Amino acid sequence: MTSAPSHAPVLPPPDGDWAAGAAASSLRRIGIAYVGTWLLIGLAYLSAFPAYPGATLAGYLADAATNIVPGALLGLAVIAAARRIAWMRPAPGWFVAMQALFALLYSLAWMASIAMVVLARGMQIAEYATLTFRSAPNRWQVIQGIVVYLVIAGLTYAYRGDLRSREQAVRAERAEMLRSQAELAMLRAQLNPHFMFNTLHSVHALVRRDPAAAQTAVEQLGDLLRYALAAKTGAHDDVRLSEEWAFVLTYLELESLRLGERLRVDAAIADEALGAIIPAFTLQPLVENAIKHAIAPSLAGGTVTIRATVSEGHLHLSVEDDGSGGASAVASTGVGLSLIRRRLRERYAGEASLHVDARESGFVARIDLPLVLGAAP
Repeated sequence: MTSAPSHAPVLPPPDGDWAAGAAASSLRRIGIAYVGTWLLIGLAYLSAFPAYPGATLAGYLADAATNIVPGALLGLAVIAAARRIAWMRPAPGWFVAMQALFALLYSLAWMASIAMVVLARGMQIAEYATLTFRSAPNRWQVIQGIVVYLVIAGLTYAYRGDLRSREQAVRAERAEMLRSQAELAMLRAQLNPHFMFNTLHSVHALVRRDPAAAQTAVEQLGDLLRYALAAKTGAHDDVRLSEEWAFVLTYLELESLRLGERLRVDAAIADEALGAIIPAFTLQPLVENAIKHAIAPSLAGGTVTIRATVSEGHLHLSVEDDGSGGASAVASTGVGLSLIRRRLRERYAGEASLHVDARESGFVARIDLPLVLGAAP
């Protein structure tokens, strides 16, 4: 069977780290798109070169740079302003009016920059305007500046909106994962005291009747406590089935001291199932439930049958007893099994299940969950 990824939730990076990285990535994309846009504008200028048969290529490139470079440099200020001013804030009317004013100022600043470059090149403004624009130079430049401003500001706001949407999605995912982890921690905290109460009750029953057995039970209880403590304090509550099974065997030995020959166990754990990763306290509560509600109340005792198999990418666990079906049916709604159901639902998001079937003689509890192989965290 091939290994599968763990179902343990993996939290997104902390909000601050993610936001900084996403902002840097978004800024890089804006920069690439910005440079690419101005290169396209430059190519558009070059495509008109054949229309000026008297012009040299060097002179035409200088004229194109005179027109394009000031607009590109001023566009950086447009990006900075759009990153600082929130979309449609403080009010839609104010925002639209402010953007209209900025667009006009950008266009006029672009025209003034061109004029300064033209003067620096030793040309007359009128001469350059006639050479480059042929007609209505000012009107063309104003319209061009406004359109370019709207394109730059619009793309910047679009990128900001995309970044904000992704930030909100990450925060929502992180909140959901934290909620799920908190729910699992709460359920695990409830399950451990439930197990400890029943185990201490078993030890207490031995103290007066068989002190030697009680001493052995206390030692075994120490082993159980170590497992429970590791499951409670670990960053993850995942264990290999082999670890859970060793825990169950110690628990069965402790219960055997109390119940003696009344408790009979028939266990078959497939080798390929031992390496499966499962949440701690998945199998043990099923065994505990069978003993508490079916074996211990009966003077004749009974048999607990435990199976673990693997098929079609799933791990199948089952615990069956031959006690009273009626008592088992009531037990199926007990604390232990209810907690397991909730843990499986939270952990595997509907991909795992716990079914309890009561019969005239005994009951069977079955757990099916996705097979995950590997070392426990």
